[in-house]
Amino acid sequence: LYADWFLDYDGDGYGDDSFSEYDCEQPTALYVTQGGDCDDLDANVNPAAAVFRVKLDSGAPPTFEPGQYATLGLPRDHPPVENPDEFAAGDPRWKKLCRREYSIASKPGGDTLEFYTVHVRDGKLTSKLWHDKSGGRVWVDPHIKGEFTLQRIPTGQNLVMIATGTGISPYLSMLRTYGGTGRWERFVIVHGVRTADDLGYDRQLRDIAEADSTFKYVPICSREPDAGPWGGLHGRVTDLLHPDRFESMLGVPFDAERCHVYLCGNPRMVDDSEALLQARGFVTHTRQQPGSIHFERYW
Repeated sequence: LYADWFLDYDGDGYGDDSFSEYDCEQPTALYVTQGGDCDDLDANVNPAAAVFRVKLDSGAPPTFEPGQYATLGLPRDHPPVENPDEFAAGDPRWKKLCRREYSIASKPGGDTLEFYTVHVRDGKLTSKLWHDKSGGRVWVDPHIKGEFTLQRIPTGQNLVMIATGTGISPYLSMLRTYGGTGRWERFVIVHGVRTADDLGYDRQLRDIAEADSTFKYVPICSREPDAGPWGGLHGRVTDLLHPDRFESMLGVPFDAERCHVYLCGNPRMVDDSEALLQARGFVTHTRQQPGSIHFERYW
């Protein structure tokens, strides 16, 4: 597939890009618009972060479940180009791609796929995307994948979605898709970042939480000074995984029978959170053993 790529504004958390040989018959169009005109991200967001929107040449994006990811790719050995027509269909440079998986932040059924990402300075793919021009082209794997979804979760559960950095993306897709439909009893997003300007969707999520009593948004910053302008929580997301703070701050019972916890982002956060939850009776979900801990690592 090939698509149009929109960079609307300026996340935190993707790992190394991968190289691979992939025989492409046609590339995806990629339109990039850079600046402060994004309706989703806050105006004071970290300039190293961005929302990218991909519009496929073939029309509507493939069907997917909220929580899944798409694989994007650009020619491995070629820098961004001024003229997007240089990457015409059949160009041999599309046969060797640098590919990277990105969780989808948009809901199914739209005209574009949205991705919340950060500029990895040494990243082989993100650096190309960041500096590409409007109308550039990107390859999109037609097969959207991933099991980090709500498909196996019964309706009416308490769902606590813990993320660091851009790990918030799959939860955005879930919230945008199922919010207001009765899919859950409570849906809580805990977003852990270093500083407040890493909270890219802060304004939007606060607005949703104010309008929807079943949704709660809990941002927490690990490196904001105590005496600074940040008036929210200080610390790490793992600080909230103690029974007294969990129930008082998140508003749901700390009970493995009544609550599912999703973990997405930095692998150390995932490992530490999983250990804390397991010590309190939560079980990690696997194909062989159903449980209430679900996770996805970003590198």
